[in-house]
Amino acid sequence: MNFLYNIDLSIFYFVQNTFSNPFFDSFFVAITDYHKISFVRVLVLIFFGICLFRGDDKKRLFVISLILSIILCDQFNSFVLKNIFQRIRPCNELDDIRLLVNCGSGFSFPSSHAINNFAFASVTVFYFNKLKWIIYIFAFLVAFSRVYVGVHYPFDILVGGSLGIIIGYYIAKYSLQIYKHYFPKYE
Repeated sequence: MNFLYNIDLSIFYFVQNTFSNPFFDSFFVAITDYHKISFVRVLVLIFFGICLFRGDDKKRLFVISLILSIILCDQFNSFVLKNIFQRIRPCNELDDIRLLVNCGSGFSFPSSHAINNFAFASVTVFYFNKLKWIIYIFAFLVAFSRVYVGVHYPFDILVGGSLGIIIGYYIAKYSLQIYKHYFPKYE
């Protein structure tokens, strides 16, 4: 375990020291908590509303799968996994880092930002495969931002992202199977 920790720490310092510049500082601070921006919230609500009330069955199932996957990922990660592993955030245990946002008081492993954003990406790609590059790049940038701003180690986002992809995919897959079972007319 010490070997893995040393690799994780080396990559963390590499990201913190090699990529730092004023443009990335602004960019990654903005993208790390994009979901807290009011107009983004409004756009998401409008999009969900259109999908649910004006969309076809595929769009409705997409929104339901997305909501289920993010709720499951977030709650499972925050209340089960983080309490099992209880890994301290780098900003709470290392003195020589560039902390660009509030450190937070919760545990670090796995990253909730990574699991939630990759679950979002996985479900979106399941239903709308043409968006895969854009959506996965965005999820990667959000996850990477957590290391850049100093609140997560690289393995936190690697494991969180992997779990998000797996959970999101299976929720989308089984939601579709259940829907097709009860509503066989689905196209």
